[in-house]
Amino acid sequence: MATNLDLQPLADAVAEALLPKLREELRALLEGFSPPEQRLSTDDLASVLKTSPATIRDWGVEGCPHVRVGKGAHRWVLSEVEAWLGTRSVGLPMGDPAAGSIRRKNPFK
Repeated sequence: MATNLDLQPLADAVAEALLPKLREELRALLEGFSPPEQRLSTDDLASVLKTSPATIRDWGVEGCPHVRVGKGAHRWVLSEVEAWLGTRSVGLPMGDPAAGSIRRKNPFK
């Protein structure tokens, strides 16, 4: 038994009632969202920071945040690397008493 019900007015009424609320909820969800920063390869990061890939790898050994993505391959987030560099004690002359017993190599030379 087939009926000729036109459901379009009902669908339009439901959409009209729900869409504003859905838009509001979506705006609230996206308000604090920012896309993740791009992860750079060791070579790309070295190019951006104008240093060698070997220095970047040394920083990784020293604790600079990075993600290992394969055998010998790492990815770096520029803002995390810059923040880590900002926490390091660099630029003290070798043998300076303020450097303590640890002799640090300046990574920017």
